[in-house]
Amino acid sequence: MWDLLAQFAQRLNWAMYGIIEVPQAVQDQLDANAAAAPPAVKTIVNSGSTCMCDKGLAPCTVAMGLPTIMTSKAPALNELSATPAELPTFGMCTSQANPTVAAATSAAMGVLTPMPCVPVFIPPWSGTSTTVNLSGAPAVNAMSSLKCSWGGTIKVTVTANQTVKTS
Repeated sequence: MWDLLAQFAQRLNWAMYGIIEVPQAVQDQLDANAAAAPPAVKTIVNSGSTCMCDKGLAPCTVAMGLPTIMTSKAPALNELSATPAELPTFGMCTSQANPTVAAATSAAMGVLTPMPCVPVFIPPWSGTSTTVNLSGAPAVNAMSSLKCSWGGTIKVTVTANQTVKTS
């Protein structure tokens, strides 16, 4: 009984002082996501490419791009393309800045509790192309990244495009 009470007090302390206990399975997935290397070639990101958020637990396939700009027969993204229609979800979110995650973690006495990802992007993409413009804005390439309001950074992991040669 005293052990259970001590565990409860410790978790209550963690919740009160912002110390979060991260379940091992969640930590393993976050570590694997962080270790994923970006593509080596600067290719344009289009529909079918895969992105990953460092606070998410699953990759996200780019659902669509600018319908008027086609690269490798698929719609492409420019630096202003940052809507849930293009990048719908990264599975579960682990960011304490996300109010649903913070509330669930607090309710679980400080044990990090991932909640469904509903990204809120902060456009524009950074690290976009300096030589290729799509619809008047720089193209998103394999080295680009995008910020989420919940503290995550979205990076391209796999492009579904052919290399665009620029000089």
